[in-house]
Amino acid sequence: MKTFRNYLKTIPLAFILLTACSKDDDSLTQKESIYIATTELGMHSKSAVIKLWKDGKTTTVSDETYSAWARNMEINGDDVYIVGNRLNSDSNRQEAMVWKNNIGTKLSTTTDNAYAYDISIKNNDVYIVGSERIDGVDIAKLWKNGVATNLTDGSHNASAIGVFIDDNSNVYIIGTENRNAVLWKNGVAMNLTDGTQATYPRSIYVRNNTIYIAFQEYNTSNKFVAKLWRNGQISSLTDGTSHANTTSIYVDDLDNVYVIGYESNESGNQVAKLWKNGEVTNLSNGTESTTTEKVLVHDNDVYITGYGFNGSRDTAILWKNGELTTISEENKDTYATGIAIK
Repeated sequence: MKTFRNYLKTIPLAFILLTACSKDDDSLTQKESIYIATTELGMHSKSAVIKLWKDGKTTTVSDETYSAWARNMEINGDDVYIVGNRLNSDSNRQEAMVWKNNIGTKLSTTTDNAYAYDISIKNNDVYIVGSERIDGVDIAKLWKNGVATNLTDGSHNASAIGVFIDDNSNVYIIGTENRNAVLWKNGVAMNLTDGTQATYPRSIYVRNNTIYIAFQEYNTSNKFVAKLWRNGQISSLTDGTSHANTTSIYVDDLDNVYVIGYESNESGNQVAKLWKNGEVTNLSNGTESTTTEKVLVHDNDVYITGYGFNGSRDTAILWKNGELTTISEENKDTYATGIAIK
């Protein structure tokens, strides 16, 4: 578990971990197939392997020679893409990676750490965002079909966290620069807040020319507040009395807005949350720490991935309409991140 926790610390604000009761994964019924990118830790957390869960069965994606972590996934036709990172055991540096149909390709060229966080595919063009450390500074990056573009000039540490391509092929990227939240539209940057407090965006969705961004921001009491940015208008999802974080956002065809995240309770455990149009639903009971990762709405069903602690290990979780299913293999710490349905 230490390996995965240390990896998450490299991501701006990916706090940790998880869960509750569950039922068998064969309880899921679905016309299409459900795909979930997972990371599974080896014995004593010495290695991490990316696996693809599909309708209850798992296949190994990453080369078990290197530790690797999945962050998100997409499906384009018959091709399955997973983005994340691989630890180069020779240099002891993280490498930004994409796996297409279980074949890995390194995106980064730096000899220092690099990370890939999100992916979006439009018209067969593959957009991946992340960061690459060059000359001691983290540079926010976009890789389009494998070709890299710097989003920042290296004057401050920066990272690209999320990407969305609209129907007009506009490219929206969110990230951080010098602890400030930034939105890049077709490469042009704008700040999301006034910068008086540290702010970290986590997920973006664009529908009908409205831009939705889930993020968290420190308040004056040094607590993170979960927030929603909508075309420049900011609303708080939590009251700031305890730490809260967002992880993903989705907007359905009826313009319902789904934001997921987690909030600390009085015991210090993280409670998984879903906010639909600002109304909160607890996904876990708070007896153990539980967090969310991605949300997807398909045929009016709400799917959420995450992971949680069951008393002895961390388990990968899928919620369908609030009903929890454990999708982990026995005796191994496993973490569910990206999800796609086809």
